[in-house]
Amino acid sequence: MSATPKSARTRAQLISAALKLLRERGFAGTTVRAIAEESGVALGAAYYYFESKEELTRAAIASILADYAAALPSELTPGNALEHQLRTAWESLLEALSPYSSCGRALMGAPLPASIRLAMAHTVAAASPHPPRPIRQDLPELLALATRAVLTLWAHDDTDDDARTRALIARLAPFAARATVLARLPVVRRLADELLTITRATAAEASPRASSAETGTRRAA
Repeated sequence: MSATPKSARTRAQLISAALKLLRERGFAGTTVRAIAEESGVALGAAYYYFESKEELTRAAIASILADYAAALPSELTPGNALEHQLRTAWESLLEALSPYSSCGRALMGAPLPASIRLAMAHTVAAASPHPPRPIRQDLPELLALATRAVLTLWAHDDTDDDARTRALIARLAPFAARATVLARLPVVRRLADELLTITRATAAEASPRASSAETGTRRAA
């Protein structure tokens, strides 16, 4: 069932308040009660829409990632090589998430938002020369997996200016670009297909569990 306009507004109010408080107070200093008060939403209603601070934080970060994906095409220069486009995309991702560095660990274990694959699709589309045809369609999904590695390190990165994560990007971008070229080889393409099969199966198994847990929470509310 699709969300009603009222429920969509309430969720948006909670997410907006969460983003404000997470920027100002950090993850540890933010509570669902404080978010509810900031948004003008009753505490019980806040828990109806989001069962925990972690779930609300993930929704807030997902909204940041959606905005990031929408804005990314304007930051990519068409015609640049894939390595350059990946560096730009991942560096822009860090900039978008920078105000929420205390929230990274709340993302761990959650499905990767669809906006990340969209961002990688923009990245691939802007690259020149175009990636090899055998890998082109699946490349955004494969690069989304690489982006998960970037996000995982970012979530645990306690260095100034996310130095460790930026170092990973500096190494991962050329590696991913070279691997894309090698995808012309049947053996590499088979490995890529196997990786996609494994990750899709894992995502399919996780999705029913997440839906079941959410349904249970809504009924309990």
